[in-house]
Amino acid sequence: MLQYLKLIRPWQWTKNIFVLPPLLFSGKLFDSSALQKSLLAFIAFCLISSVVYIINDITDCKKDSYHPRKKDRPIASGQISRPAAAIYAAGLLLMSVISSLTVSKLFLAAVMLYFILQCFYSLALKNVVILDVIIIASGFVIRAIGGAIALQVPFTAWLVICIFTLCLFMGFCKRINELVVLNGSDLASHRQTLLEYTPQLLTSLMSVSAGLTVITFMLYSISDWSLDRFGTSAFIYTVPIVIYCVFRFAAISMLGKHDGPSELLIHDRPLLAGVILWSFLAVIIVTKGQQLHELWQKIYY
Repeated sequence: MLQYLKLIRPWQWTKNIFVLPPLLFSGKLFDSSALQKSLLAFIAFCLISSVVYIINDITDCKKDSYHPRKKDRPIASGQISRPAAAIYAAGLLLMSVISSLTVSKLFLAAVMLYFILQCFYSLALKNVVILDVIIIASGFVIRAIGGAIALQVPFTAWLVICIFTLCLFMGFCKRINELVVLNGSDLASHRQTLLEYTPQLLTSLMSVSAGLTVITFMLYSISDWSLDRFGTSAFIYTVPIVIYCVFRFAAISMLGKHDGPSELLIHDRPLLAGVILWSFLAVIIVTKGQQLHELWQKIYY
């Protein structure tokens, strides 16, 4: 039973928190109906992402058996057979569809779009350098759009571009982390694109995507949309926290000290503290932005 739990990687479900930003930025954080829909959306994406993980493990079991960490995964180690894993995945897929329909048919379409995109990734696109990371980042964008659809609120270009650039950065960080962990041994056996990714290339891609992430967030913070929506541009004062989290994520990735963004977020306390602090400030800004702006106006003038 424990092996089946490991197979669905519940610790990776933290990635699905990208379903939740629309709940915060729509101002419905304390709306019980909206909370329920967001929770259902989160569950649906957790289930479908676990299906994708199982498909990945089935297709990559031989490559994973050569990886210093992934060789202990249930399918790669032979503790769960591929046919049993496929049946398990089918059951999870059905549960995800039922959960999605509980939200709406349009939300189900978003979940299925995510699933199809990830299947294409698992079967072919993961072997195309740079495009592999773009596809992963796009999956996170679909999660966020799905969260907006679940709440029946419009998603903005800012939501798309901020999440895309952030996840693009994390994707390249993951690739350089893999290079460090494998240390030149059997790169192709683990991931074909690692033969084309070099430390120099990935360092450049990380630098560019990190810069895009920070600049995009800064522009969002002082945009007319942000000011009109929240009544304040106070998000600009959280930029130092964003920069710290981005730089720390990059630094730890280059040392090869984690097995993916989810593990890093869970185990690195300084990074986790930074994320929690930013989230706390974001809740205050979204819910009390107008009052903060008025208070600042009184103090300043």
